[in-house]
Formats: sequence, C-alpha cells, structure tokens
Amino acid sequence: MAVDVLYERLLSFPEARLTCVARDGTTLSKTYKEIHSDVIQLQAELRESGVGSRDVVGLLGENCYEWIVADLALLGLDCVSVALPVDIEKDLSIPELMERYRLEALLLTRALSTDAVSTDAVASVASLKQRPLRISKRVVVERLNPPAAVFSVAFSSGTSGRRKGLLMTKDGVQNTILISGVTWGVGRQDNLLLVMPFAIFQQRCFLYLAIWFGSDVSVIAPEQLFRHLRHLSPTITVGPPSFFEVVENRVAAEPTWRKLPLFLASAAYAVLPDSTARLRRAWCKRWTAMYGSRPRLFFVGSAPTRPETVELCRRMGLPLFEAYGMTEFGWIAFNLPGRCRIGSPGMPVPGVDIRFSNEGEILVRSPSPQSIGYVFEGMDDQDVVFQQHLTIATGDLGGLDDAGFIRLNGRSKNVIITRSGVKVNPEEMEAAIDASGLVTKAIVVADRERALLRCIVWMDEWRDPARRREVSAAIDDLNKAREPSCYIGDVIFRPSELFTISSGVLTSNYKVNRTAVLAGLGASEENVSWARA
Repeated sequence: MAVDVLYERLLSFPEARLTCVARDGTTLSKTYKEIHSDVIQLQAELRESGVGSRDVVGLLGENCYEWIVADLALLGLDCVSVALPVDIEKDLSIPELMERYRLEALLLTRALSTDAVSTDAVASVASLKQRPLRISKRVVVERLNPPAAVFSVAFSSGTSGRRKGLLMTKDGVQNTILISGVTWGVGRQDNLLLVMPFAIFQQRCFLYLAIWFGSDVSVIAPEQLFRHLRHLSPTITVGPPSFFEVVENRVAAEPTWRKLPLFLASAAYAVLPDSTARLRRAWCKRWTAMYGSRPRLFFVGSAPTRPETVELCRRMGLPLFEAYGMTEFGWIAFNLPGRCRIGSPGMPVPGVDIRFSNEGEILVRSPSPQSIGYVFEGMDDQDVVFQQHLTIATGDLGGLDDAGFIRLNGRSKNVIITRSGVKVNPEEMEAAIDASGLVTKAIVVADRERALLRCIVWMDEWRDPARRREVSAAIDDLNKAREPSCYIGDVIFRPSELFTISSGVLTSNYKVNRTAVLAGLGASEENVSWARA
C-alpha cells in the first residue's frame, strides 16, 4: 500500500460511505466514489494554481468534509501538508502562521476574511468553501525541504502543553494502518468513528485506515456526539477517558433499584465474560444504547484511564479496551478480546521491541516509526526522544508483568525530587486520590519555597466543608503510608467545571497541561487553599 494513493483506493470500495455531522447538527453523507470525484476536482484546481510536488501547504479548520477532500488531494499531489491545530489562531495571526511554518499556501475550511490577512498573504490563502479554488503560491525565503519519505507535519502536545511539530513518514503511517487493520480485522462491515480534531494525527490515521480497508467512517463534532452516536452506530472508535466516563456518571446518578440490570449483567460477566456480551448489553441498554447497536472494538487512550471505568463498561457488554501509542511512534500496545488485562494498556503490538532505561523509562523500537523527528517547535527534545537505531524514548515510566503486559507508572518528566533528594512519582499519588471517587481529578505538584507537596483537586461541591474533609481524610491516609518527605502538605480545591480544554487545564488531546496548572496556582480568586496541620 502507499499513503499517497489513498484517494485511488476509494474506487476499490465505491459504495462505502463517509458521514459528517457538523457542530450545528447538519449531516452530509458521501460514497467513496463521490469523494474520489471531489478529490480529483480539487487536485485539478490546485494544479492549475501551480501547487504541486513537495510544496508545503497548510490545512486549518474544524473537522469537515472539505478538510478530508483537501488532505487526500494534497497526498495525491505529493505535497507536504501541515495540519495546524484548530486553536492555533489564538496565538498567531494568519500571516504569522505563514511565516512560522514556511507555508507556500494555506487552505481554510471556513470562509476567508480578507480583514484577517495581509495584502501580501491574501493570494496564498484560500477557503475550501469557495470554489473553484484559486490560489497563488507564496515565495518562501527559507523553504522547508523534508526528506522524500515525509508527507506531512503533524503536531502533538504532551503534559507540558507545548506544541511539537512532527515529520510524519509514509512508511511509518502505512505500517500503523496495516497493523491496525489486520490485527483488528477491519473490513467492509465496520464503521469507524472519529470525534477529535484531524490535527490530532491519530484521527487522520483512523480515516486512512477506514479508506484502505473499505469500512464506513463517521466524523462528528463533539457537541453533537451523544445526540447522533446511537444512530451512527460505530463498530470501532478510539477516544479519551471522558468519552466513556459518561456512562459511568449516568450509572452513578441512578437510584439503586434501577441498577438491577447492571447487577444481573455483572453476575453474568463473572461467570461467562466472553459469551454473554450481547445479552449484557441488552440488559443494560438504558446506558449502553447511546453507543449504538454494533460496538466491536472501543479503545481508550490519550490520558490515564481509571480501571473502574473499563471494568464497568465491560460488565455492561461494551467492548472497551485500553491502548497505548504516541504520535512519534504509532501504536505501542493495545488490549484485544482474549488478550486483555484491565489496568494495563496491553501487550506490545507486532513488530515493536520494548526496552527500559536504567531509570525505568520505556524505550520502543520499530523498523518503521511514524515520525523521523521534530520540526519547528520541539527541536530541543530531538536527541532525547529520537535516539539511535530507530529507538524512541516515550517519556513514560513502566515495566512488563510476568504475562508480558505493559505497566505504566507515570511520566519521567513529572517525577518530583524533594529537597532531601527523594524521588516522588506524583502520578501514583494522584491515582490513589482519584480512586477514592471523591474528586474529578487530583494533581500533585512541588512547592519549592515551603519544601512540601501540594495537591490541586477539581471536584463537585468544592465549597462544601464536609466534602473537603472527606478529601483531606483520604489524603491523610495516603500520607500515613509514605515517608514524611513525601507528604502532601497543602490542598487547593477547584470546581470540576474548570477541568476542561477551554480553561487551559487540558490539552487538545485531553492530557493534563501541568505547565498551565502550575502557572495558575493562586491566580484565580475562586481558589480555596486549605493548609494541613
């Protein structure tokens, strides 16, 4: 297979269908044959405008049909696409984007406002909503010339919240697509669901996977997810924990007498976990129906997942499996039916070699990693992450259990070294607090001035003294099991509604932005700090 001829693959499955649900609920449905026709038309317009092989073209906008057509067209023209994060315009104007990322052209999925574009740049910016497309390539003084194997620049952001540009390779992405498709048995019977922005490369890779193996694909704006999800009835999807915690929250809100179907399903799961999934799902349809009638493989990743969430979904017959990967590398591990351990992201996928540094950091190696290095932002980490012999340092601490399942213990960069030289893994402490069920999320950070650890908790009823005492009691119990140098000495309470992407606490792929959390300590008048004795 070849990524750059994906648009030709559309004709192999002419009746397969793409469905797009926009933020306002508008639905568009196209067959793969119709998509192919639209891709060919856009390619002709781009060629007529002088856009061709190895030109660097930016793509900016929310998920929509036009984005998909443009991406496939650029692949077929052998351009280097730069998939810009949707929120990037908060920081940079369009002319600044063009300069920073050395774009020769920029395609927008919204109407073009010339007020936002300088006279010099307006000719090299076009809206995919205004056709036929007319665009003039911009002259770039320092042209981006990545190796021929690179077809796109993607962006990732980890717990630091700092964007990193990544050079994505054809061979690496093809490898990810084939591993996914063959291992999961993807085929014409499937419908893959995409919810997160296409700027998150994993979502684009899911789109490519659907096209190559001929499955249907549904793209839906998050605002419309649970309104249309049941009707779309996906078979395979991957999402952050919050996508699946919805069902957990709904169950928790029910009175005990209404949970009888769940008790029955739990008993059946304990006795016959593999053969009663459909029956359990029917019993629990009050909660499971919103995910549709055909779930086959639901993967959860992007951020730490509570084992209780996975366990509950499995008891109700939802095939939820933890998975582990990174944009730099591709899939590292995932669980599958018959080869699953809750609390672990799974066994290494075929072709992945895993080793561990002396500090316990997970190192992965593959003949075809998805990316060959950083570009633009992230260059400072190049030699740390992309090591010799196609080895990539994940930044995750972990190990393997006796059965070969991966165990994750947190991020190496998040390890706190106290003044007494003791190393503390805050994520282990956070997991223990989260497991109490009293908080939405807990984050442990260092207070250098006072030589102690602080804990920020987001929770409902955050002003309620009784609720705070419950949390403090849980933290007291945690302290008793640790050395005094590792005590949490201060707790800051914040409302659950601030634990969001829009507040800056979460990155676009739902990871905690620890840099933003630290920067925001004491910055809000709503913060309530409780000093421990």
